[in-house]
Amino acid sequence: MSSKEKYHTEPSQQSIKKPPGLITFIVFALVAVWFINKGFYPSFYYLTDLIFLFLLWCGTLFYLMLLLSIQSFIQYKQRWLLLISIPFFTTLLISNKLPLRIGFLTAYSGMIQMVEKGKNRPELLTKDVRFGLYEFSAKATNIRHQSGVDSGNQMVFILSEDIESAFIYSPEGIDNLVYNSGSKGALFNDWYWMKQD
Repeated sequence: MSSKEKYHTEPSQQSIKKPPGLITFIVFALVAVWFINKGFYPSFYYLTDLIFLFLLWCGTLFYLMLLLSIQSFIQYKQRWLLLISIPFFTTLLISNKLPLRIGFLTAYSGMIQMVEKGKNRPELLTKDVRFGLYEFSAKATNIRHQSGVDSGNQMVFILSEDIESAFIYSPEGIDNLVYNSGSKGALFNDWYWMKQD
């Protein structure tokens, strides 16, 4: 058999681009986990989340444009769908702020204690404290509390990691919350979060 005949009888794999392999999945998964880890903190949800998700999707689409083809998708459909699911589910988690809600649950019991101890007291915290994933700054929290900008039963507990971020206890809601324009939102029950600009 001539080399020419041999060439024509062998199945051609050159036209089928390679599907994503294990290393690709590991890289994309690690990036997604890094994004989700950042999502445990309120500071992530002021522009940073949008920028990170934009970059994640840009990276995914760029990879698809380089390597995805109809033949490859048909032959390796499960791999391609699994790859696309990584930024898709990351977007769902971040847009619903699930990491932040889960992170707050690790501190919830301690936060309830702070509210009970802080009622009718000039200082909410006597020292820096850590509950769950978060450490709270006594100095920043007490300065804000004593300034009188928070009304009624509203208590703002400022994070040590970022003094522009806080968790807020407010049975009255946060429509009247005084803060530099940034981002804020509800967690559950009478608890909220904020990130100042």
